[in-house]
Amino acid sequence: MLRTQFICILVLLTALASAQTAKVMVFDEMNENVSYAAILNSEGNLVAYTDVDGTATFEADCDNTDYTVNYFGYEDKPFKLECPLTLSISITLQPDVISLKTINIVGTSAAAQASKPYQVSSIDKRTLKSLQSQTTVEALEQNGNAYIQRSQMGGGSPILRGFEANKVLLVVDGVRLNNAIYRSGHLQNAISVDQAVLENITTLYGPGSIIYGSDALGGVIHFQTRRPVFSTKNKPTFSGGYYARYASANNERSAHVDLNLSTNKLASLTSLTFSSFGDLKSGKKYNDKFPDFGKRTFYVNPETDEIIENKNPEEQIFTGYDQFDFLEKITYKIDDKKYLGLNIQYSTSSDIPRYDELIVVDENGRPETSEWYYGPQKRFLTALRFDNESSTKLFDRHQIQFSYQKINEDRHQRAFQNPDLISNLEEVDVYSANMDFYKKTGQNERQELSYGLEYRYNHVTSRANRFNRETGITTFDVFTRYPSDNSDMFDAGAYALYQYKSERLTGQVGGRFNWNKLHVQYDRNDFFDWPEFFYNGISQSTTALTWLAGLNYKIGANTHFRLFSGTGFRAPNVDDFAKIRVRANRSISIPNEDLAPEKTWNIEVGMQHEIGGQSAGYPKINIGITGFYTRITDAIIRQDFALPNGDSTYFYNGNDLQVQANVNASKGKIYGLSLQTHCSFTSALEFQGSVSWQRGRSTQEAIEQPLAHIPPLYGQATLAYRKPKWSTSIKTIFNGRKELADFAPSSSDNDDLATPDGSLAWAILNWYAEYKINRSIELRAGAENIFDLHYRTFSSGLSAPGRNIKLGIYGQF
Repeated sequence: MLRTQFICILVLLTALASAQTAKVMVFDEMNENVSYAAILNSEGNLVAYTDVDGTATFEADCDNTDYTVNYFGYEDKPFKLECPLTLSISITLQPDVISLKTINIVGTSAAAQASKPYQVSSIDKRTLKSLQSQTTVEALEQNGNAYIQRSQMGGGSPILRGFEANKVLLVVDGVRLNNAIYRSGHLQNAISVDQAVLENITTLYGPGSIIYGSDALGGVIHFQTRRPVFSTKNKPTFSGGYYARYASANNERSAHVDLNLSTNKLASLTSLTFSSFGDLKSGKKYNDKFPDFGKRTFYVNPETDEIIENKNPEEQIFTGYDQFDFLEKITYKIDDKKYLGLNIQYSTSSDIPRYDELIVVDENGRPETSEWYYGPQKRFLTALRFDNESSTKLFDRHQIQFSYQKINEDRHQRAFQNPDLISNLEEVDVYSANMDFYKKTGQNERQELSYGLEYRYNHVTSRANRFNRETGITTFDVFTRYPSDNSDMFDAGAYALYQYKSERLTGQVGGRFNWNKLHVQYDRNDFFDWPEFFYNGISQSTTALTWLAGLNYKIGANTHFRLFSGTGFRAPNVDDFAKIRVRANRSISIPNEDLAPEKTWNIEVGMQHEIGGQSAGYPKINIGITGFYTRITDAIIRQDFALPNGDSTYFYNGNDLQVQANVNASKGKIYGLSLQTHCSFTSALEFQGSVSWQRGRSTQEAIEQPLAHIPPLYGQATLAYRKPKWSTSIKTIFNGRKELADFAPSSSDNDDLATPDGSLAWAILNWYAEYKINRSIELRAGAENIFDLHYRTFSSGLSAPGRNIKLGIYGQF
């Protein structure tokens, strides 16, 4: 009996010695807690996540003491536990300065980390905080990830590799934001994503149609919001964060609070952000050659239609607006390998003035418009996602996501001294479903197959009215922007992507098939007498097959070489197919049933080289260069057209209107270079910068001309000094000149809003500082455009902010 008891005690002691509780605390280079960092064992399996305090507690095996901390945007940090285990161990992560080395590319869901064969960049949460960006597009602009065009302050249209608007795909948490009415000009929709709750922004350059489908011609911008953090304790935990911020250039007053409530099975994240922006003040130091360019010398009082002198011409009257954003995320842990998540987002704004339209004058110098505004602009999203990491013969993990979006996009305009306010009211309902699967095979699981299915349905409701403010009467004798009875778009796709990864080589090859159908119909009660076939309904169906192939090869210990080629497509949407335009009794647009997808072919070559490194000490320098060439075919443009009976004109209201439609009649090419560099002089002092140059030409009927949306040379550079308690940095953002002769001949580049010399070169200097009072409270300050330069970015109708003082207090509890 005693012998049996002795053996049992010996076994128990051995087990206790072998399996003990380890506590790991993870910090970033700013000594901040890192939430949701993954702790992996030596086999690469997930052991635990850090909680909101940056702490992970797990059962450790003394027979297997090798672990790794993995967190997006930071280098993997191996560490070793010693037995008997100490009470806790602290790990400090360093940013991953080779963004092409291990970057998390989020597809329709989340793809594995890998050395990608194409150009990609990321902005992490720490950078978003330090710059105190007012919107997501401002964050992209400040970091050089995209070029931004602005028609009004409440907006910002990203340009990637010469593609803009509906040719750049926006994604939030794996859900496409692009919908059936995304137009080809300039879009302001990106501001509806709350920058205050972002975990990171990932930008993928070039065609991304394999995983993402239509619209990803210039690239993909994926906004990843924060995830709820589970409690690692046996009781509910409560934590959160907040900030209050002020900026002088537009009198910004913003406030944010987020709350994380969790148990070890259920986690909830709630976020609220409110921002109020006043009229934007531009810089006072004008170009000597154009001392009056961009001045707001007068404005129209919309109540009286009186022209009023603006005593402060740098104040751009009617640019201010308000915005409110809400997010709720709930994640339920079914077991250690299955998760169910609910994602609810809502964004709304006040009316947003369209500033570039309010400053247009006629040949007599009189304003053409008294009122022109969007809004309120609303976006609602709800998504249900299931994650399963249980391995089967068909997959090692998979995600299924269902989502619904409702978008309100309204336009209101009134001509100068005209009592009629014309309103176009659009609603879009979007339903989508995605299934993504991942399977690793081969020796050491070096091969991975990703495959999936996607389906989307868009329903567009379009209304319009005329309100006479003198009589108070509302009539409906105006054109709806889209077909008045019904507009539907169906989209389905299937893709497969194979990846091989060894210590030196990462290769990818993949393909996607996509089907798209449009159906539109006009109401017989319309005031306009449409052709008979408009009332019976018009349908169109298109298909597209795309592919990609690329490799990333590690030459020696410090050099990566990339070669990538692929195709992209953009299926026609309702805006392309059936936008209604009757222009001053000159022309009328009709649908074209033969309209085909726009297509691109892209090739890019890149190299990333590291000099120095930890083993060699400081300085540590990383330099990356990328060159690309994109060919465009079947580009959609508007041309004269004919009705089914052959007539090229349509008689209405005593006038013969020229019939027009969108057709595939143009092709083009875009090529360019980009350079990125990062240098760590010491553990505290670092430099990073980027510069991009692009050119584009289009060809139509053998005539070659400049392609629209091609920005001038642009870039940024930052020198930063960081200590645990405080940090400071100086940043310059710069643009080259673009001559008027290089603007596209259509109105897309807004040559009427530029100087007679085109878009002028400019450079501004910014300064930022942070001070950590304690682990819970930080003060942040910044001074942007320190020399108060007046400048306007290419294709924009709004002058940029002048000298701008930013102050913010950030805290967590």
